[in-house]
Amino acid sequence: MPQIIWTNDANGKPNFFNERWYKYSGLDFKDSIGLGWEAIVHADDAASSRELWQKALSTGTIFDAEYRLRCHDGNYCWFIGRNVPLKDDNGRITGWFGSATDIEELKKAEESLRLSEELNRIALLSAEMGAWDWDVTQGTLEANEQYFQLLGAMAEPGKKSLDFFLKFLHTDDYQRVHDELKKAIEEGIYHSEFRIVRADNQQVKWMNVYARAVANENNAATRMIGVMYDITARKKMEQQKDDFIGIASHELKTPLTSIKIYAQLLCEIFKEKNDAMGVGYMQKLDGQVDRITELVGRLLDTAKLAEGQLTLEVQQFDMNELIERQLKDLQHLSRPHDLVFKPGKLEKVNADKERIGQVITNFISNAVKYSPKGGEVLITSEDVEGGIKVSVRDVGMGIPPELQEKVFDRFFRVSNPGVKTFPGMGIGLYIAQNIITRHKGSIGVESKVGEGSEFYFFLPYDSK
Repeated sequence: MPQIIWTNDANGKPNFFNERWYKYSGLDFKDSIGLGWEAIVHADDAASSRELWQKALSTGTIFDAEYRLRCHDGNYCWFIGRNVPLKDDNGRITGWFGSATDIEELKKAEESLRLSEELNRIALLSAEMGAWDWDVTQGTLEANEQYFQLLGAMAEPGKKSLDFFLKFLHTDDYQRVHDELKKAIEEGIYHSEFRIVRADNQQVKWMNVYARAVANENNAATRMIGVMYDITARKKMEQQKDDFIGIASHELKTPLTSIKIYAQLLCEIFKEKNDAMGVGYMQKLDGQVDRITELVGRLLDTAKLAEGQLTLEVQQFDMNELIERQLKDLQHLSRPHDLVFKPGKLEKVNADKERIGQVITNFISNAVKYSPKGGEVLITSEDVEGGIKVSVRDVGMGIPPELQEKVFDRFFRVSNPGVKTFPGMGIGLYIAQNIITRHKGSIGVESKVGEGSEFYFFLPYDSK
């Protein structure tokens, strides 16, 4: 858009305006000279603009100001004005050259940014979130006031070293968080839970952090921006729930053992009396007790995992033999399915045989469960660099992409109305993931809706 241009004589009296001035203001030259230009300056800006102009005239310095000018249609727009003194060879002012540039869009953008920052600040305060900005290249970090409040520290403006904030970490979480941050720089995303020790009262608090990296044109992370909030109350509730699960599971084991013994005794009595119906009922009862016992065992495992007490009994064994053993035990599940095992040539592995068998059983059971129309369930084992990869692939329902990362979460159950669900508590895959992780391995899934799923895990040969 063309600029407004004018000139003044040595005393500051206007003597020229360009066409843009007349079109914008709707004034003629007669109305514009003298202080006529003030007629279209916004009332809130007139006094300060006049003061700056008088100062420039008296000192012979450049006039710079931002002000709103009324257009001929009655609307105001923001301009930035500048009037520069013109001097002869002796330094005497001979005139002035002025210009005004339309900055309305810039002002709107600044206001929009200001409102956005204010809304963000209010949102963070209402959610009791601390915000932080880590300059990866400089190793410095800035945080808002709420962040310092979460740490129980005095808010200090300006940049701090990363170590300044890491010193608030609980000693048991320090190294993990330090390593996670290094990894997050490469992966571009950071999500973690850890404990901090407040500076004011030494209380231990649980924090949840989520952040994303900002990369430069070479795709190298230069900054990481994130938020942090207190989840201590949630963690306390989770601990109470874990305690309840652990206690309830232990208390259930004794009566279940007694029920199973009585069921077996009654079964023998019915056999002696040739009561086939009674024998059938007792065998069904015995099977249901086994199912409950298995469920209690899983609940105990989740409690142990939460408390970090799931122990591993590492021994050397043949993975292919273990898979074949599990397949024999699961034959009763697979009447409409074809369980196919394609073993690879493997070395013996050092791991917890029973726990790994638990993972394999879970994979195969799920493959059968989630492919109700039958079909092939393919189990494979193969030697990969430094370990073994075991995969279980079905041709069943498949898992939507947005749910694939959640299937290993504790108590996760599909809530999508378009996805058929089956009975269960959603803890089998959670336990499987933790077992493999504790073996320093990895676990994952690949799936397409309507085409089936492939669950797999990698296990290093030596998991000690």
